[in-house]
Amino acid sequence: MRRPVLASFACVLFALGATPPPPATNLDFSGSFTRSIPLTAGKAVEVSVGLPAPSKLPPNGRIAVEFAGYRKVLHALDPDFYIVYKAHKTGPAELKVTAVENEAAIFNLPRWREPGARGLGHRRVHHDAWS
Repeated sequence: MRRPVLASFACVLFALGATPPPPATNLDFSGSFTRSIPLTAGKAVEVSVGLPAPSKLPPNGRIAVEFAGYRKVLHALDPDFYIVYKAHKTGPAELKVTAVENEAAIFNLPRWREPGARGLGHRRVHHDAWS
């Protein structure tokens, strides 16, 4: 069964220094997209994925973009992923774009806070020069 189109996104992939840079590829997105990108050791590639019309996302719609161990969730208020990546080794890397489902938004998760030293039980004795 084919999934309905959730959004469209623009994808730009090219090696740095390419003249002129290739045009963006607009794709209709129906839940997942994968593309293998050939990398050459020591060469940089530029990857840009963006939502040209973020207002057309469904309510609370989010799309995850993953490349070379980096992940970012795109949404209506932050619709772009951009990275300049220098390959450590030659070989393919996968660009994955997937719909985010059943995942709590990061701002709904508990936040890490420094506990501080207050609970350590150190007693501070205050001495004044005149006492």
